[in-house]
Amino acid sequence: TLLSPAEALNVVTVGAWHDDALDGSRGAMAVDPYPDGDLPNVSSAQGLGHRRVIKPDVYMPGGREQVSFRAGGGTLAIGPTSGGYGLKAASPDEGGALNRERLTSGTSAATALATRAAHRIFDALMDTDGGSLHGDLDPRYYAVVIKAMLVHRAKWGSRADVLDRLYGPRGKGQHAPRRDNIARLLGYGFPDIEEAVACTPHRATLLGYGTISAKEAKVHRIPLPPSLERVTEPRKVTVTVAWLSPVNPRHQTYRRAKLEAGAVTKLKTAAGVKRSSGQPPHTSVSRGTVFHDRYEGEDAVSFVDDGHVLLRIFCREQAGALDQPIRYGVAVTIEAGEGIRVYDEIRARLGVPITPPAS
Repeated sequence: TLLSPAEALNVVTVGAWHDDALDGSRGAMAVDPYPDGDLPNVSSAQGLGHRRVIKPDVYMPGGREQVSFRAGGGTLAIGPTSGGYGLKAASPDEGGALNRERLTSGTSAATALATRAAHRIFDALMDTDGGSLHGDLDPRYYAVVIKAMLVHRAKWGSRADVLDRLYGPRGKGQHAPRRDNIARLLGYGFPDIEEAVACTPHRATLLGYGTISAKEAKVHRIPLPPSLERVTEPRKVTVTVAWLSPVNPRHQTYRRAKLEAGAVTKLKTAAGVKRSSGQPPHTSVSRGTVFHDRYEGEDAVSFVDDGHVLLRIFCREQAGALDQPIRYGVAVTIEAGEGIRVYDEIRARLGVPITPPAS
């Protein structure tokens, strides 16, 4: 299980994924436990967190750890990285040389990659020459915005289908508990950082932030590309909200601020999409300080609300009175087939002029 401080409520907990860029050669008596698939490393602790919060939040490469059986006990031992797996890292020798490297693995290595990803996201947000509209982002919102963006492009992928056939409980009405058990192993999934830092012609990410108080609601207007109206083109919508909640250590609930996100008009009506099945259940998503939902579909719908998705964020107090406003960040991505110029159409609806690149 997770150890302190990995199970903390407000942090982004990073697990180690069974992945690296080496050729997969093995050391003596070592075995690759997942030669044909991708799953968390054997050494990477599993969730959930406090009060069944989704933990780890995301996974990053942690080396294709090799294992061997200990004689007599029938237990697994993690083989040394010198056996041919891991991530290359700086490692000065005893003489103080600063150009030495070695292979490493595990959650510390994965967390280092997540930290690097957070720096890349920050650099992209500050890059006004590259088209970013957030170079003037108030530093008070850095943490919640980067937290949202770090999780924003995470997903389970096809591996969830395999686990869904293997995991319990089975039977009618057991869909949510089974997805909860899968979330123990996968969290929100493996984030695609390249997608987090860059849009494409058929994909646009909108970023917002603000403060919200107890029993208050904020509505963000998300423009839809006009070419998606009344057509059966496949499309996806991803919504991520992140915040930092005060805590009450004397209360069982612990979390003081619960933020909820949902469309004022249901997304099936507003955008022709419904919640994707391969992700944690909605009940699990609302337990922590990251709200991450993915939707997909291809229904031809007539747009409502002047062609906008009205995303409503509501703040509830828990574990006693909430006497301070909460800072939050929200990211929404809309994507469709390559025939729909999502980025250009949303940019035009926002009234953002196209700035030529600096010479």
